[in-house]
Amino acid sequence: MTEEGELYRWGAYGGNGHGVYEPTPRQVAAFVGQHVKHMTAGGGHSSCVVTEMGELYTWGEGGSGHLGHGNAQPHDYPKRVDGLSGVQVTVAATCRYHTLVADEDGVVWAFGQSLGLGLGYPGDGLVDPDDVAGDENGVWQPVPIPTLRVRARKSPDVLPFL
Repeated sequence: MTEEGELYRWGAYGGNGHGVYEPTPRQVAAFVGQHVKHMTAGGGHSSCVVTEMGELYTWGEGGSGHLGHGNAQPHDYPKRVDGLSGVQVTVAATCRYHTLVADEDGVVWAFGQSLGLGLGYPGDGLVDPDDVAGDENGVWQPVPIPTLRVRARKSPDVLPFL
């Protein structure tokens, strides 16, 4: 990511849709003309971008539902996470099996493998199965974690999760 908010990629699953390994950095076409303010990648399987408008885009291998698109399918191109429509996302963190994001109010949203998120199983009272798509192992759409809040820190190099 450049200071001007341009995003470049290389390797596989880089957001240009062909999944071919590329050793040379190339600008991610989906973000040409947009300002990327934050990006993160987790374990070679998923990437997250937060735009200046506060929209979250994810792509990569989606086997645990950690892309937040309502299923466990992979996505070769960046796709906006519709479950966060109307939410002003400020920062994201990816892991091997789940994703966490924080909004401008400090609310933490989570999706992916539910046990790794401390959300339990859909239907056990911790996650309402009518509110999210998922299975016994995953929450495939963003859900807020009411007991976890974040606050801003001065350094963008330090994740603000408390």
